Amino acid sequence: MNIPGIKVIQSIIVRKHEGSSKLEAEIQSRLGAPFNKIPLKFCIIQAGSVIEREMELYDQFSEIFSFDEETKAEHFHITVYLRAISTITLSCLVMGENSYANAFEVDIEINRSISKFKDAIKEKLHPKFENVTANDIKLWKANISLEKENKKLELINTKINVNINDELGGEELPPLSKISKHFPSQPADEHIHIIVQRPVETKEVYCTPTYGRKSANFQWTVSREMVSLEGFKKKLCEYFMFPDGTENKHIIIGHVIGGAGLKRKISTGKMRKKIDKASSSSQSASDMVEIVTECKIIQFSADEDLLSIIWTVDPKVDLEIVVDTSQQPFSSYTFPKMKVLFSLKADSYDQLPCIEIGSSATSEEIRNSVIEDFLRMHKVSPPITSANEATRCEFISAIIYGVASIFDGTVKVYPQYGVAGSHGKGPIDWVIKMGDTIISVTEAKREDLNQGIAQSTVQAHASIQCNRKKRTYDDADLYEGVMYCIVSTGIDWVITKVQSGIGDGNDNGDGPVEVFLCSPTPTPLPINYPSLSRDDLVGPIKKLFGQIKWVFDQQKSSLVDGKRTGKSQTYG
Repeated sequence: MNIPGIKVIQSIIVRKHEGSSKLEAEIQSRLGAPFNKIPLKFCIIQAGSVIEREMELYDQFSEIFSFDEETKAEHFHITVYLRAISTITLSCLVMGENSYANAFEVDIEINRSISKFKDAIKEKLHPKFENVTANDIKLWKANISLEKENKKLELINTKINVNINDELGGEELPPLSKISKHFPSQPADEHIHIIVQRPVETKEVYCTPTYGRKSANFQWTVSREMVSLEGFKKKLCEYFMFPDGTENKHIIIGHVIGGAGLKRKISTGKMRKKIDKASSSSQSASDMVEIVTECKIIQFSADEDLLSIIWTVDPKVDLEIVVDTSQQPFSSYTFPKMKVLFSLKADSYDQLPCIEIGSSATSEEIRNSVIEDFLRMHKVSPPITSANEATRCEFISAIIYGVASIFDGTVKVYPQYGVAGSHGKGPIDWVIKMGDTIISVTEAKREDLNQGIAQSTVQAHASIQCNRKKRTYDDADLYEGVMYCIVSTGIDWVITKVQSGIGDGNDNGDGPVEVFLCSPTPTPLPINYPSLSRDDLVGPIKKLFGQIKWVFDQQKSSLVDGKRTGKSQTYG
């Protein structure tokens, strides 16, 4: 046999009436892969001669050899050559598609160019590639087995943006080179031989997101490589104000299927007579009802989920989504739930460990102004014992704004300020800030101080996390995570100190949390009296002002003087 790499003499028994096809099958069987799929050419050598004559496909051996005693076994009878193949079958896969479901085969003559191969692939993929120019397609030679799991197979089935050269070992095929240069023989079965890379395409995605009661409309123009949940979430942050501290990992996106929010008005027929008398185009509003179309919302959990919706045959895509964040609302926390979350021992706020706080001097003029506000509000408000939380908030707000005003604008009050942390999200009744740093949170409750302290503790923890994300290592330092909470019913006031450790060293506020009850407890404000006088308020408000200002002073001091000089300090 005269086959490259194989120079052997073999004796093969065949029957007289058999032909070259039988001999070819026997030789291919002996050779094994990869030669077992390559066609062979047989040349006859007559006894005593060196002249070869090619054997035709259907020639029988009885027509060539006499099979008498002169046909000597020691003479060469047939020389075997590899027959030049004209066509091979290559298994192809479009990058980004599933190898098991979307692989396809293309038969191509090996003397064809890669450019012609692109034409054949484009035709094979019609109509998917209808708007793609063949010249813009890139072809990569690959060798990815489909017979068993392997790293390359995992990458093409699970990863959207795979580097074909580095991660898959692909070789880009020049358009004018010949198929035979890269595939001189039929490659192995059950392998991906060619990876088809689309040209860079863009999609116009018309997004209609809804977040809470707010909605937006915007166009997102992306290529296949740009489609990711991370990128989409960044885009959403341009249109929605998420709670302070919200990270991309907290944002949840759901795809609306079935026309959510679509309303259709139909006539009930009750006003038909009036309508007949009036213009045919007019219709009474009372004669209309709204039909809301049912819908399903499917949450995106991976980039592939988003890509499958966006990357269709249509160049433009309408995408209706709902957006939320994953944390539980602050309002869902009770004291037992907060206790478990932070591994506290106390069963109620009055069992928390106590720390002493001081009292700072305050402006009598500002206190008098607040007292006047109290007297005026008390006169026109319902009895505070039956009043709702909103009424109580008016009195609490006067105290908070009054103390903040002493700082001549360096301390700012933000009512209903949205904050998000690892354990909770939502608006905080009042956030007290210096610059961009939260120094205190205030929670109003109608009656349940335990729940108020539970909520304010989770709010404080989230605020500490927000501060840490905004501060640098050498910046103003609340690094050890101290936050004071003020909880009030308007009558009763409680101040707590929340301290969060460093945790795993990532500065994310997930370390151990301690909660302290600040003592002495502020004197109740007697706004529950049926009749309220100035003398009733002077003492309690002076004491409360002094304690709250002391809290603000401590936090201000940590911002001004607490630059990192080594070990962080603890206040209180």
